[in-house]
Amino acid sequence: MTPSPEHDSIRQRLYAIAVGHERVQHQMGELGDQLAEVLSELANGANVDAHHAGDFGISRREAEILNRIVQGQTNADIARELWITEKTVKNHVNSIYGKLRAHSRAEAIAVWIGLREAG
Repeated sequence: MTPSPEHDSIRQRLYAIAVGHERVQHQMGELGDQLAEVLSELANGANVDAHHAGDFGISRREAEILNRIVQGQTNADIARELWITEKTVKNHVNSIYGKLRAHSRAEAIAVWIGLREAG
């Protein structure tokens, strides 16, 4: 299974912002500093804090899956690494979308990392 254009676009944007954080910082001031720090951590494999999941009613497993989505993994990648079926990953992703009131991976990521509010 090949990554979707949306998946590639998200990964490219996160990487571009993470490695180009000086431009972000310059253009956005303090908010840019915070955003660049979060995106750099995420690009290097960091996870959003587990306590954040409770804000949305996200289960521990859903948080684990969502953190992997933020890192740019596909459903197939996630299934393989977590030893679950791709269908199970899809079920979790649909549940995540509902809880975050998101309609796409990009929206879910934006809510999860705090770039926008749910809904």
